[in-house]
Amino acid sequence: MIKSKFVPSRHPLTPPAASLSQHEQATLAKAYRTARNGWLYLHIEGAPEERGFQHGYLMAAEIREILEMTRFVTKFSTGEEFDYFVDEAMKMYPNLLDDEIIAEIKGIAEGSTKAGVPLSFAQALAWNANIEMMWSWWPMVKGKPPGGRLLRHHHCSAFIVNLLQREVGRADTAAPRRIPSSGNSSGRSIESLT
Repeated sequence: MIKSKFVPSRHPLTPPAASLSQHEQATLAKAYRTARNGWLYLHIEGAPEERGFQHGYLMAAEIREILEMTRFVTKFSTGEEFDYFVDEAMKMYPNLLDDEIIAEIKGIAEGSTKAGVPLSFAQALAWNANIEMMWSWWPMVKGKPPGGRLLRHHHCSAFIVNLLQREVGRADTAAPRRIPSSGNSSGRSIESLT
């Protein structure tokens, strides 16, 4: 078993608030999570900021776990700290995303932080772009994939939940779920489960 020591992020984080405002309580009243047959199901609805806040708040424990794992795997695979990829994601992605996706990512960071798991917009963005950065951008920059080898017969385990998200304003997805893909500007699907 590999034991790791996670390096704290150098990115500033907002400390968790003591209580929820009336608006935050109303936002969370529209959302819920349930567990069934080993899966977590997350129901979120509303405006992009609300969906993001619901996701971040209700999935805070899972966000903590995935960030710890991502920090370890990033360092192990590339020799770079996750913060390096956070900085690079902030250089590459914000101008490519539409306002709805930015609002949802900000909401995820705010909801997670409010639930006691500090998360910045930059960290949420880099986490979302992790696969693209590690397996596409990083090899182009360094001339080799993480770990120095390509994995043959690797298949993504992601699935897409198709729906008219913008028209309906809600989504039911199985979790853990990746935040909206920076390549998706249609607003008609949400990436889930990597």
